[in-house]
Amino acid sequence: MNKQFYFLKYSSKHVSPEELNNAIWVGNPLGVEEISKDNARWYVAYFGDEDARDNVTKVLQDIKHVMIIETGNILQQDWVGDWMREMKPKRIGRQIIIVYNIAKTRHKNKHVITIIPATAFGTGLHESTELCLKALEILDVKGSLILDVGCGTGILAFLALMKGARKAVAIDIDEDAIRETIRNSYYNGLMKKIMVILGMSDCFRDVKFDVILSNLTGDSIVENMELIMKLLKAHGQWIFSGLTRKEKKGIAKHLKRFPGKVAWKVKNDWACGTFTKK
Repeated sequence: MNKQFYFLKYSSKHVSPEELNNAIWVGNPLGVEEISKDNARWYVAYFGDEDARDNVTKVLQDIKHVMIIETGNILQQDWVGDWMREMKPKRIGRQIIIVYNIAKTRHKNKHVITIIPATAFGTGLHESTELCLKALEILDVKGSLILDVGCGTGILAFLALMKGARKAVAIDIDEDAIRETIRNSYYNGLMKKIMVILGMSDCFRDVKFDVILSNLTGDSIVENMELIMKLLKAHGQWIFSGLTRKEKKGIAKHLKRFPGKVAWKVKNDWACGTFTKK
């Protein structure tokens, strides 16, 4: 039996990302995609529960300048089918191409990442994912040991491995994300180089990583910061995103507790940091 999801499509103008995030996360969504086309931008939030979707819809209706475009439900197989039929390859940075089907695609001197979305998120369409990918693209990760915290579809770990990383550990608290990362690692021919773990396992707490990747929320970045710093090698680098431009100042303040320096990239309302540990 195919799993059913409930979606909410909406747009907003002059509403802060914090206010939108607070409203959406009341319903504990499976994820949110930001979509841009022909100078228009809208969002689609997906929920596993219809009541949660309806509650969030009511909250958004009370926010000025938010327009509810559509609500509905979709079967998992329909969702995947729609993506595979409609999504064109997405180019990010100089060498990254994301494709959304398993057809053989050849691009000389490019990192071609195959992502088949189902329930997890991290397709490369959201600006926070794009910022992470661009930050990782210019990083030298050859021979590195990688940790991807909140792996989603596995897209960040895959790029690191394609760039020459030795091994990657991908973790997430969501079982669907774990299944998708494993499946997508197969499509990308990377199963032998990646270990996928549900939850923050004790099995690698004594391991130090050269590079840590995390596309989370601002609150989750702060919550996991101390542990991530313990897992990061001296002179290692931590790329993190998922925080809004306004959250950047608060995150920077928390980072001052740790020896190192941070470089920032911002796109529209989203920010990405690369922290280099001393």
